[in-house]
Amino acid sequence: MQNSAASLGLGVNLAQWQGDLLQYLFNVEGRLAPRSFTLTGQHNPLHATGLGKCLLVGLDAGQRRALLPDKALKPFTARTLTSHEALDAEVSSVLARGYAIEVEELALGRACVAAPIRNRGNDVIAAVSISASRPTPSAPGRP
Repeated sequence: MQNSAASLGLGVNLAQWQGDLLQYLFNVEGRLAPRSFTLTGQHNPLHATGLGKCLLVGLDAGQRRALLPDKALKPFTARTLTSHEALDAEVSSVLARGYAIEVEELALGRACVAAPIRNRGNDVIAAVSISASRPTPSAPGRP
């Protein structure tokens, strides 16, 4: 993780599933990170993060609904997935691709790509992500 953060200059995060949230186990911020901060020990929602979507691939739709009732699918931005149907489709895409993409679903200006980490039994036990600030479009008339 440290080598990736150093070579890419981006943030690298490791998380595990804890109840209906994800918990950051470790994070490293590269030189291009907007500010240096630690996420270790903090929690975030499963449905609004690339890490969380990777952690959810080990559950079927019924298990996801039991873990995350409708009221748990809170919007954080206009891009947050707030229905089980949308979350099911995204988890299916993660399974097909092998990785998740999240763009401004939890926080504006942030994006990440994440991948599940599996044990020898093929169970998802954690997830790793690389995150960065999303470039904002230029204002009209500006480069």
